[in-house]
Amino acid sequence: MIVVVFLALLAGIGGWYLGVGRFTTTPEITGLTVNEATTAVHDKGLGIQVVSEQYSETIPAGQIISSDPAGGDRIHDGDTVQVVVSKGKQRFKVPDVLGHSEDDARAELEQAHIGVGEVTEAHNGKYDEGTVADMSIDPKTEVRPGTSVDLVISTGPVPIRIPDVVGQFAGQAKGVLEELGFQVNLNPETTEDTAPNRVTAQDPADGTGHKGDVITLTISKPAVEVPNVFGWQIQDARRALHDAGLKVEVQRADGYTGFRRVGGQDPGAGETVTWGSTITLTIF
Repeated sequence: MIVVVFLALLAGIGGWYLGVGRFTTTPEITGLTVNEATTAVHDKGLGIQVVSEQYSETIPAGQIISSDPAGGDRIHDGDTVQVVVSKGKQRFKVPDVLGHSEDDARAELEQAHIGVGEVTEAHNGKYDEGTVADMSIDPKTEVRPGTSVDLVISTGPVPIRIPDVVGQFAGQAKGVLEELGFQVNLNPETTEDTAPNRVTAQDPADGTGHKGDVITLTISKPAVEVPNVFGWQIQDARRALHDAGLKVEVQRADGYTGFRRVGGQDPGAGETVTWGSTITLTIF
């Protein structure tokens, strides 16, 4: 009778062990570091194995994303828990494609695992026509997988209408053109029947241009006969020459006496010069 009871007890213990006793529960280790998870697993008499690393938007780098078996599941005593460890958030750096052709920009973005979104066109004076002039995301920004960047392709500088400034005073015409963004080249030309310092021609004369383009203006400089001011007081001579449209430069003669009268002029009296020319007067 005792033997029967003993055998029944032994059978019960064996059944318990086979059914329940040889199992333990996997600890919850999601979110723990590998070291913390190793300690928790070893305390349960289990081993641990990192089987892979994956990117995660929610689990910081170095922490456990998941385990197999999962936390709370049954596992045989001494078995190994396999874990997946986080590599942190996956990010890609946006390459700088400003100034690159659209095809090259697409290739560079694709190589960086970044898509191309909307592509539009706009005038731009900084970047050549057909190249990327703007990006919706700044270069070197780190972005999530699947991000797309919108591109703006330059169609060249903004065209500017060239106004007709023929007949205007040179300074006024130059100011108008420079305010529009043009560079101005003044080309004086001697004339006989046009008021001085007027624009007589421009090149180009009309159409459109771009900021920085050069426009050449031909400026009237009438011929002037140099008045004879020999022997005049310098102030009177200076006034007469200015009235004739000429500039004056004064120098003292060797042995200057202080009379301040004109003893010489260059170009000489009666010579023909361009309006605005400089006449050098020597005083004694």
